[in-house]
Amino acid sequence: MDILCPRKNWRDEYEVSLDGEYYQAVLRALTYFNSEKSKSKIYSGWYHYIGYCKRESEGVFDLHQVGSTKVLSFKYYKNGKFEVTFDAHTTAKEFAEEYLYSIEVEADD
Repeated sequence: MDILCPRKNWRDEYEVSLDGEYYQAVLRALTYFNSEKSKSKIYSGWYHYIGYCKRESEGVFDLHQVGSTKVLSFKYYKNGKFEVTFDAHTTAKEFAEEYLYSIEVEADD
């Protein structure tokens, strides 16, 4: 998913803001999906994946193990991509179909 905006700071170090509306919406959707649709807030253990100006030196672009059942890890990239690893391809497909793809509505004639 291309929902982040990394940039270089005044120290010539990459940083990324993890407080964007769309990014947090994806985390909420992942939480809801991963928790068998019983929770709506972002997991308390995932709050370190939210914040302003996470820097490259802090390891923001490393692989982050999540430790949950369906969602296994997150990875942020300097080109703005946000990658989520699921426990199985079918799980990833189920999430994408349910939360990422909108249903096309036929136009009124």
